[in-house]
Amino acid sequence: MKWTQAAVQDLETYACMEQSLENMDERIRALSLMYESLQLGGGLHGGEIKKSPSGGAEDRLLDNIVERQRLELNLHSTRRLLKLIRRGLNALSEDEKQVLESFYIRRTSDYIDRLSETLCCERPTLYRLKDRALYNFTRAMYGITEY
Repeated sequence: MKWTQAAVQDLETYACMEQSLENMDERIRALSLMYESLQLGGGLHGGEIKKSPSGGAEDRLLDNIVERQRLELNLHSTRRLLKLIRRGLNALSEDEKQVLESFYIRRTSDYIDRLSETLCCERPTLYRLKDRALYNFTRAMYGITEY
């Protein structure tokens, strides 16, 4: 496996994963309410879901259950991955953390100029710092690198 590529991918998707937690929670709550509504509407017969050939309320109940279960598993795995990424970032110095956040997590159009000014360094030094930060992050996350 190309560990550095995995580290870059984790960093680049970090902000979206954080945002997705709230969205998944909201979707699960909405599905739970829809499920209760379907139950009250007669989707359950004697406590059991019966599959009907017409594809009525029973199918909607089953679809709801499956979607909620998948979302809950995805929510759990996303939370775990975010926790691991945070641990990897916490293993870095403040400068290294700032560099990775600027290069991968919260990239703006002029991030290199801003970062060079903030850290008082030239571009070549900044890129060496980025490489070192990525190396250290990869080691903290996976214990190995391909360097």
